[in-house]
Amino acid sequence: MPDSCPIWSLRDLYDGVDSPALQTDIAACRKAALALSADCQGKIATISGAELADVITAYEAILEQLGKVQSHAQLLFAANTNDPAIAKHHQSVREAGSEIGAALLFVELELARLDQDHVDGLLDDAGLARFSPWLRRVRAMAPYQLSDEIEKMIAERAPTGAGAWVRLFDETTTAMRFAFQGTDVTEAIGICCFRKIYLSQNSFCHKAYFDLNLVVRNGNVSYRRRDFMCRGREYAQKV
Repeated sequence: MPDSCPIWSLRDLYDGVDSPALQTDIAACRKAALALSADCQGKIATISGAELADVITAYEAILEQLGKVQSHAQLLFAANTNDPAIAKHHQSVREAGSEIGAALLFVELELARLDQDHVDGLLDDAGLARFSPWLRRVRAMAPYQLSDEIEKMIAERAPTGAGAWVRLFDETTTAMRFAFQGTDVTEAIGICCFRKIYLSQNSFCHKAYFDLNLVVRNGNVSYRRRDFMCRGREYAQKV
């Protein structure tokens, strides 16, 4: 039985939770977001197409850099939910992301309120035109947009909202242990062991597993369900 499942390397992103580059990127995102807010909030409706393209480019750069930080934290947490240092880092990144996101919220809120004729005129600028698909998506949400104050409050409270319950569920299920071949293992390791041991040695089990994956991939549950359930009962009798 393997000691663990395969673990991906995240060193292409950062060396670890204590990486100086990671903290530098968070600080740079926070500084850039506050600067963009100070310079442009309340002015989206009055700037030119070229200026708006610059705003969106800066907005995109901040979110891309922040996304790198968030991806690293989320992948670390997904791989090792029980590590207190990783859990603490994941939560701190979520809080930083919420803070930065709230500072940048004005960009999409103000874009959604623009008159369509005004937007069409701005899109004559070649630099802005390349963002037209994204602008259409942002503006499609205008009918469902709340007041700026409420939208900002929702963004700021995200780390303690529904996402907090998802994290609690992840932490609870990760802490569960299951008896397998004389030892207690996590769900992930148990599944990994099952695949590596049984599926490699038992051709019937391999066929049943293949059938289940075929059902899921094709979405044709009703067509294959009876066949798979029969195979499952047959396998249960054999083992």
